[in-house]
Amino acid sequence: LAKVKAGKILSECWLLESENNALKKKTLINNNGLKFGEYQRKLAYEFLYSAAFEDNDLEGMYYLAFLINHRFIDNRDSLDWSKVMLKAAKLGHESSKRFWGYRTIVSGNGEYNSKASFDEKKLALCYIKEAAFEHRKYQMLLFRLYTDGYLVETDPDKAGKYLIRAAENGERIAQYQYADVCFKSGEIDKANELILLSAKSGYKPALSMLIRNNDISYEDRVEAFQHYLMIDKRDGERDTMEHNSDIEIAYAELVVKQGDTDKFVDVSIRINNFLQTHRMSLSNDKFIHYLQLFKKALKETKETRWTYQELVSYTLCSTMFDVYFDEYEKRKKEYLVKQSEKLDQEQALIKKFLSNTYGAKLGRNEPCYCGSNFKYKNCCK
Repeated sequence: LAKVKAGKILSECWLLESENNALKKKTLINNNGLKFGEYQRKLAYEFLYSAAFEDNDLEGMYYLAFLINHRFIDNRDSLDWSKVMLKAAKLGHESSKRFWGYRTIVSGNGEYNSKASFDEKKLALCYIKEAAFEHRKYQMLLFRLYTDGYLVETDPDKAGKYLIRAAENGERIAQYQYADVCFKSGEIDKANELILLSAKSGYKPALSMLIRNNDISYEDRVEAFQHYLMIDKRDGERDTMEHNSDIEIAYAELVVKQGDTDKFVDVSIRINNFLQTHRMSLSNDKFIHYLQLFKKALKETKETRWTYQELVSYTLCSTMFDVYFDEYEKRKKEYLVKQSEKLDQEQALIKKFLSNTYGAKLGRNEPCYCGSNFKYKNCCK
């Protein structure tokens, strides 16, 4: 037990440092200034290896296999993590059953594992069904299996039951997907409740949908956005998922539409960041739409109780608005030129068509066939 505990402490400290997790790093810094490097990781391996193979400690087997699978410690003896964890699972270690079962069916990239044998997958399925009595992650996996008909017969009813159980247990993706079922069946209030729960748990597709959902109160949508900011930044760095930009511009639209001027400085910054990144890929209509939002946010921003940083940001946004407006004027000119060229091409085609069809019959002073009411000599000739 002492070996396992020592190995876990050493490896966990290294893991926390490697994750770039701001809050956990702060804990490490306050932990007597200790630094956890290669030596500590080697020591962790030795402790856990000894516990697993000399003492036959199931927790030692599990933790050693887990760390090797995630490459958190050096696998000096080229151990097969799956065999080590399977041994612990067969001896009744619950965490080993769950982890080995999941990884045997689903690989690290989220796809079904093609390397495991059929017998291994069947055993893994037994472990997953056992774990699904309590754990939402495995309920969600069974929903997927019964939906896809993988290792089991396709069964929409069973799939639906596992989806509902996972959603009720707080699985955010399940809540999002179950909300879609409720929307389709007309259970709008239930669907909105599920979307709100999923969004507050940090699931970005749910938050993107929530912010645009006018059936949910403005206050709830703003609160969910604050949850997003907390979750998105808590690991010390923002991810680059495409949902980020979509969520932030949707939030900006919501605040401007609501007329919540206390938040207009923050919103101006978010619109500016969005335009800096995405304006070249926006259609003219979209570009004008967001430029109008930007103008309204800047114009109606309250100027009371600004921090220095807010003042600097507002000044920068005001400058950038002029840059975007110049780009708008350039786009407008380019649009008019293209429209003129398009019109000239259409007229040329009409003239060619009329010339081929009616050229021999139409007199110069007769009304033009294009319907302009002008003489042919002054129109399409």
